[in-house]
Amino acid sequence: MLEPVVKRCVGLDVHKMVVVATALVEQQDGSIKEETKQFGTFRKHRRQMVRWLKSLDVELAVMESKGIYWKSVFASLEAAGITAYVVNARDVKKVPGRKTDVNDSKWLADLTRVGLLNRRYNPLACQWYEQWQCQ
Repeated sequence: MLEPVVKRCVGLDVHKMVVVATALVEQQDGSIKEETKQFGTFRKHRRQMVRWLKSLDVELAVMESKGIYWKSVFASLEAAGITAYVVNARDVKKVPGRKTDVNDSKWLADLTRVGLLNRRYNPLACQWYEQWQCQ
């Protein structure tokens, strides 16, 4: 069994209108608390998600880089001081089978917890985008 690298992480499955987040938080006794929530993608929903992640004291958030929908979520996380990684979708490809948003977010969280995912790039190099989206 792999040793955890990140004690408090979240996997985000981001779509046009919804973000499914699965948080894995290691408890004092070593057990893992898993919690999954669904959020919209409007600014108020992203703020709710950030407040929830802050309440869990999440160290790292990871999402796939499919489409453009992850950009505003990434900007909100970075603005709140939560480290966010955007990873290549082919690096986290799951075995075919029952594919759901919850399973995808859980898979991202599992891979993150044991340190198997690396940051692909810093997608928000443009300052104007960060200022525009994070407010």
